[in-house]
Amino acid sequence: MRFETSKGFISIFVSGAVIKDKKVLLLHRKDPDVWEFPSGNIEYDEHPSETAKREVKEETNLDVLVEKLLAIGSTIRPDKEHEIVLSFLCRPRSSKVTLGEEDHSEYKWFTLGEIKKIKNLATSVQSVLKELSSYL
Repeated sequence: MRFETSKGFISIFVSGAVIKDKKVLLLHRKDPDVWEFPSGNIEYDEHPSETAKREVKEETNLDVLVEKLLAIGSTIRPDKEHEIVLSFLCRPRSSKVTLGEEDHSEYKWFTLGEIKKIKNLATSVQSVLKELSSYL
């Protein structure tokens, strides 16, 4: 969802922070060049937790259990868009990741230490890193 205000655009979307063995799954987006959670827009009449589940499935082919709302992140991106993300804590029910969209070129399971070294970490991940860290 994207809204225009007098000061600029606000975007609201949902992400799934998939945690397994003290690591989180991140996907490498080609354009812009960032590492991010599986994420996307809420569809009409869809609960945000269902959006997280659907987006993880569409982008990774993983079936997940959505445990809870991990955090609500809010940040101003480098392009000056105000980004709000509802990040849900997810646990995989399966283990084989298959990238499902052309938007992503690769995936990796990251530890907290590895995440902190990523120079092109998506602002949506950065905005919930504090809450995420207690699970890694």
